[in-house]
Amino acid sequence: MSLAQPTTPAAPSQPAIPSELLERILLARVADLDTLFEQDDIRAAVGGFAPSYLLVALPKSSSTFCTKVLAHILRGDVYKDIVVQDRFTPKDLQVASIVNRRDRITVSQVHLVATGANLRILKNFRIPAVILLRNLFDIVVSLRDHMEVNEFFSSILIPNKYSSLSKSDKEDYIIDTAVPWMVTFFVSWVQAIERGDIETEFVFYEDMISDPVPFFRKSCQCLGVSVTAEEVTAAIDKVEKSPTTRFNVGKAGRGASELTANQIARIRRHADYYPGIDFRPLGL
Repeated sequence: MSLAQPTTPAAPSQPAIPSELLERILLARVADLDTLFEQDDIRAAVGGFAPSYLLVALPKSSSTFCTKVLAHILRGDVYKDIVVQDRFTPKDLQVASIVNRRDRITVSQVHLVATGANLRILKNFRIPAVILLRNLFDIVVSLRDHMEVNEFFSSILIPNKYSSLSKSDKEDYIIDTAVPWMVTFFVSWVQAIERGDIETEFVFYEDMISDPVPFFRKSCQCLGVSVTAEEVTAAIDKVEKSPTTRFNVGKAGRGASELTANQIARIRRHADYYPGIDFRPLGL
């Protein structure tokens, strides 16, 4: 396998990396990365990569908006292809995508479960991540509306006749299919943090819509970067002026008021399978 050097010139602090080292990284199995990265020349090569930052988010948490703001603050490119881009498969990090964008600062928005493979990639490539959460009841009703106008949703199939279902049936479908995935998402990151597999923190959609400046400053701190309130404000202003920015402010508490008592109980039931996990960050 051969790999062309980046078309964008490397910064002076990022000397060209021998293609032989890049090929060794690309040909390695993810399961073998820990052993591979014990080699000094591999660690030195990857140490020359431009920084890559990850916003790991629950769906319908304004992660697209957050990613754009972070990209402005961190002077990076929004990079979507760090994970496999397929509508209905789990989203997993790709080593080749990290290697191929090694010459640019990138900020990626992902709906990513903390699998062993994903954690191994983050650790060895030294990619910091921050985890964006939102009240789970609110996500359900927001996702219900999202599916009305969007043909696809990550990780689950939308029924062909979704639009003809009743409001209650739409919510039931999401509770039966999407909620288990979102609970798995949350639990996987809680357990990864508790095991010491990653150092990160949770940040919250509700904090972002109520007071965005401290929210983004904390998010950047989790990514290892200290920024001023002025830098955050300037970045938010730039993103909000963009005609392509999607930022729909959801009303906090909407889910608890629109879902039935039975539906709320069923959502809580999914959390009952994980005793010892504190689900209060999801509003449960």
